[in-house]
Amino acid sequence: MLYRCSFCRRQSDSTSPEFSTGRCPHCGEELAGEFSGGRIGEFTVLAELGRGNNGVVYLARQQILNREVALKILPPERFEEPATRQAFFRESKVTAKLSHPNIVQAWAAGVTEHGYGFFAMELVAGKSLDDWLLAFGALTYAEALKIGARISDALAYAWEKYGMTHGDIKPGNIIIRQSDKCPKLADLGLAKFANEPYQDEVMATPLYAPPEVINFDFEHMGYKSDIYSFGATLYELFAGEAPFPSDDQQWVLDQHRFTVPEPLKERGCFDPQLSDFIASMLAKNPDDRPEWRDIADFLQQLERRLPHAQPAVTSAF
Repeated sequence: MLYRCSFCRRQSDSTSPEFSTGRCPHCGEELAGEFSGGRIGEFTVLAELGRGNNGVVYLARQQILNREVALKILPPERFEEPATRQAFFRESKVTAKLSHPNIVQAWAAGVTEHGYGFFAMELVAGKSLDDWLLAFGALTYAEALKIGARISDALAYAWEKYGMTHGDIKPGNIIIRQSDKCPKLADLGLAKFANEPYQDEVMATPLYAPPEVINFDFEHMGYKSDIYSFGATLYELFAGEAPFPSDDQQWVLDQHRFTVPEPLKERGCFDPQLSDFIASMLAKNPDDRPEWRDIADFLQQLERRLPHAQPAVTSAF
C-alpha cells in the first residue's frame, strides 16, 4: 500500500523496510506529521494515505483488535464548520448502516478531547478506478462488466433497504482491493436518505453530474441522479473516457444538460444492448432512467454470459 509523507508529500510503499521506522525515507520526517505514533481514541496513527475536502485519511492500527484501519481525521478548525462537521458524521452514520461486500465498512467514529473528529473504516489496499483509467485507459469488456455488476448491486441494496443515495458516484470513489480484486464503493460524505431534504447548496463532480443537479432542480434530485452518475461512470469504464471529456467544466456541464453522448456502440465493438441500456441511464429526464434493481439484474445477466476463465480485473491492480 502506498502512503504519503505529511511533510514532503512524497509517496512510498508500506512494504518497504523504511516504513517500520515511522519516518519518511525521503526527508526523514515522521510519516504522519503531528499524529505520528499518537493515539486517536483506540487507534495508533502510522502514516498518511490521502486527503480530501472532509479530512485527512491515515493508516492506523486498532490496538484492541490488532488490525489496520483507514482513519479519517478532521482538525478542530474544520470541525467547527457546521456544514463540514455534518458531512463528516453523515459519512460515518450512513456507512455504519450498510453491510454489503462491495461497500467500505465503518467501524468507529467520535471526537477527541482536543476537538478532533475521527472516523475509522475498513482499510482497502488497492487503487481507485480513476487511477487505473488515468494510467491505462478503458478496462476490458469483462472487467468493466464485472465491476459494474457488483457496484450496481451494492447501490441497489443501499436504496432498497435504506433509501440511500450516494451523491457522488464516480471512478474515484470505487476502489479495487488488491488482495482479491473486489470492488468497493467508498466516500459516502454526500450520501442522503430518502426523507432528507436537499439544501440550497449541492455538490457534484462535473464529469458525472446529472442535469437536474446542474440545474439545481431540487424537485427532481434523488436516487435517479445517482443512476445518471453511475451511467456516466459505466460509460467511462467501457470507453476509457467520460461521456463529455474536457477540462472546460462549464462546457462539460452544458453538455450534460443539453447533449446526448455518442452511443458506445458507435465507439467500438460494444454489445448494442449494453450500449442502449447505458444510454437509458444517461437520459436527461430522471423519469426515463431505469430502476436500481433493473440495472443490477441486467449487468449480472450479461456477466453470467462471460467465460468463467476471465478475471474480474487485470493483474495490474
